[in-house]
Amino acid sequence: RYEIAFSKNPFLTPKNERMVISNFPIGSTIKIMNLRGRVLQTLQNDSFSEYEWDGKDRNGNYLSSGVYIVTSSHPDKQKGIGKLAIIREE
Repeated sequence: RYEIAFSKNPFLTPKNERMVISNFPIGSTIKIMNLRGRVLQTLQNDSFSEYEWDGKDRNGNYLSSGVYIVTSSHPDKQKGIGKLAIIREE
């Protein structure tokens, strides 16, 4: 396993408009989950090795303040994991 990198941790939403999630193999699927394992957002593109993310879930809502687990998976590579703190400022 390897550690996923975040450009901002903690990530202040909506003040910090975007953050970069990186340090995973090109073509990986990134899942952002709460501590219960519920997937709140999935990011996937076969040609990207980093993603910009705005702190929102699949429905376009900002995630609440808290700690989230971020995982990466790729069919041919090892998996990655990281912990991300979000502070919602509204």
